[in-house]
Amino acid sequence: MKFEKKHFIYMAISLLIALLIFGLYSYTTILDSLELMTIDGMFFMRNERPTRKEDVIKKNPKLNENIIIIGIDEAALEKFGRFPWNRRVYGQFLNQLRGAKPAGIFFDIFFVEPSNPFDDGAFVSALKANSDRNIFFDYPFEKQAEAMDVNSPQIKEKLKYLNKYSFDSVPSAKFLSSYNYGAIPIVEILQNSKGAGQAAIEQDADTKYRKLPLLLKFNNRLYPHIVFLIALNYLKVPLDKVDIKLGENIVLKDAKVPVKDEFGEIVKYKTKDIKIPVDKDGKVLINYVGYPKEFIRQSQYISFADVFQIPPEYFNNKILFFGMYAQGIAHDIWPTPHGIMYGIEINANACNTIIQDDFLKFAPKLFNFLIVLFLGLLIGIAVPRLKIWLSALLMVVLIILLTIFTFMIMFDSTNTIYLFATPLLVIVFSFIGTLLFRILTEEKEKKFIRERFGNYVSPQVVDELLKNPKALQLGGEDRNMTVFFSDIRSFTTISEQLGEPQKLVALINEYLSAMTEIIIQFNGTLDKYVGDEVMAFWGAPVPQPDHAYLGCKAALAQIKYLQEVLQPKLKSEGKPALNIGIGLNTGRMTVGNMGSKSRMDYTLMGDEVNLGARLEGTNKIYGTVIIISESTYEAVKDKVIARELDLIRVKGKHKPVRIYELMDLKDETITIKPF
Repeated sequence: MKFEKKHFIYMAISLLIALLIFGLYSYTTILDSLELMTIDGMFFMRNERPTRKEDVIKKNPKLNENIIIIGIDEAALEKFGRFPWNRRVYGQFLNQLRGAKPAGIFFDIFFVEPSNPFDDGAFVSALKANSDRNIFFDYPFEKQAEAMDVNSPQIKEKLKYLNKYSFDSVPSAKFLSSYNYGAIPIVEILQNSKGAGQAAIEQDADTKYRKLPLLLKFNNRLYPHIVFLIALNYLKVPLDKVDIKLGENIVLKDAKVPVKDEFGEIVKYKTKDIKIPVDKDGKVLINYVGYPKEFIRQSQYISFADVFQIPPEYFNNKILFFGMYAQGIAHDIWPTPHGIMYGIEINANACNTIIQDDFLKFAPKLFNFLIVLFLGLLIGIAVPRLKIWLSALLMVVLIILLTIFTFMIMFDSTNTIYLFATPLLVIVFSFIGTLLFRILTEEKEKKFIRERFGNYVSPQVVDELLKNPKALQLGGEDRNMTVFFSDIRSFTTISEQLGEPQKLVALINEYLSAMTEIIIQFNGTLDKYVGDEVMAFWGAPVPQPDHAYLGCKAALAQIKYLQEVLQPKLKSEGKPALNIGIGLNTGRMTVGNMGSKSRMDYTLMGDEVNLGARLEGTNKIYGTVIIISESTYEAVKDKVIARELDLIRVKGKHKPVRIYELMDLKDETITIKPF
C-alpha cells in the first residue's frame, strides 16, 4: 500500500480526533451520560421485553428461583388496612413460617422508633421464636449538618449490636465518603435479628440506579449493605472471610454455593471464592435480570394478602424480600435501566447478582483505548483511498460490528461492558473530519485541474481527470504517447505584409484559437504555444489506447479547416494566406508536472518528443504538410492513407528514422465546423 504525504495527514487528523474524544471520556464527565445510556441499551437488547399476553412464560435462566418478593401491594392494603400497619401483623407473618426453614427473611421496613408496647412485644416475641430463621432488617445512613452523637448511651447500645455486622476500615476505603447520621432500628429488633445492614441507594449522573454501594463509612468503620449481608448469609461466608480491596474486588472466601437435585432439593454445597468487582466507592453494578415485575412473571412474587394461604414448607431455602409494592405508601420507587422499579425489586436484583456470581465488569481502560486508536487509524487509512460512498458504507459497517461486539458478544456472553458511545463518536467524527479534509483537498485538486486543463483539453478528459486526479503524476511518468508539433510557414514574411503588430496579433489569435479547438475536439491536450508554434499530445493525462489515430485525425482536420474555412476568409479580407507544417511521433515519453516548486507545467520530455519537433521542420525539405514517424504509421496504417517518404537521420538520433506523409483517412470522413 503506497503512502503519500497526504495519507499521513489523514491519519493524523483521524488519530487526533480519536485521542480528543477518548480524552473527553477519561478526564471529563461530558460523555458519561452517553455511556450510561449504552449500558441501558445493553440491558434492553439482552433482557426479553415482556408482552401483554404470554401463553407460556419462559424461565429466566439468570434469576435464582430461591429469591421471592413478598409485596405490600394493593390487595394487602385492602386486606390489612392503611399503612403503616401495627407490628403484630409482621409477628403473625413470622409465626406462619415457624415450620419453614427460609434462607433469609428481609424486612425492607425501618423500625427505628418504638410503637405501642403491646404490638412491639408481639413482634419481638415472634422474632425470638424464629431466632433461627435468618431475619434481617435495614436502616438508612445519611449526611446531615449535625452529626449523630455516637457517645450517647442509647446510640452506643445500638452500635454495640450494629458493629457486629460491620468491618474494620481498610486502606482502599480512603475514597469512601463518610456518613454522619443513621436511623438505627430499636435495640429489641437488633438483639433478635440475624443482621442489620444499611440501605443506601445512590444514583448515577443521569439519576438512574445501576449500582449498589456494598459498603459505607460511618464512625470510621465499614457497614455492609443489607443485600450484601443477606448474600453472605446465604453463601455461608462469615465476615472474617471477606477480603476488601475497593477499586478492584471484594472476595468472598470459601463461599458455599448450593447444588440442587432434579427435584429442587439442596443435596450438597460447592465451595468457591466469589469475586465481586467494585469501584473505588465500593459499588457493584446490578445485573438486572429483567424488566419491572419480572419476579411476578416468573411466579416469584407473593402478595402479602395471600402469604397466609401458602404452606410453610414452600419457603424452605428461599430468601424472602418483604417490602413495598404499591405506590403512595412510601417513596420507594426508583428509575433503573429498565424503567421505574420498586426498591424491593432493585434489592432482589442486586442479591441475585451476588448469589448467582453473575457480575458485570468493565473492560480494561487500555483495551478500550486500543479499540478507539484502531478505529481512528482505520478511518484515517480508509477514507482517502475509498470512494465517498464506500467510506460511508465502511462507517456503517464499523458501527454495526461495534454494536454486535459490544452489545451481543461481550455483554450478553461475557457480562463485560465495553465503551460504545465513545468509539461510536470516534467513528462518526473521524469520518466527518477526514471527509471534510478530503473534500477540501479534492476541491483544491479539482480547481487546479480545471484551471490548468480546462482550456487545453476536451471536457471529457477534464471529467476523467476530476474522477481520477492520480492520473496527474507529480514528477512525471513514462507512457507510450503521440506528440504533435505545428508551425506556420513564412511567418516573418506574413508579419512584414501585415505591418501593424495589432493585426498580426489578431491573425495569430484567430489561427491559434481554431487549431486549439480542433485539438480539443479530438481529445488532445494542448501543451504550449511558442510564438506561432503549437505543441500538443495524446495519451495523457488519461490513457487513450488510440492516441496515434486521434493525433492523425486532428492534424488532418486542421489542414482541412485551413483550406476550407480560414484561408478563404483571409483571402476575402485581403490578408496573407496561412500554411502550416505538422509533425507527429509516437513513442515512450515522460509526462508530468515539471518545473520549480513555485511554478509547474504539465508537459512532455524525451527523445521521442524532440523527434516530433524535428519531423515538423522536415516538411520544408520534402514540400509536405504532415509527416508522421514510422512508429505512428505502424499504429494507424490500417486506418489512414500515407506514403513513405524516406529514411532519414535527424539531429540527436544515431539510428535512421523512416518517415511517411499523412494524406487522409481510409474509412472515415472528417467533419469540420467553424469556431
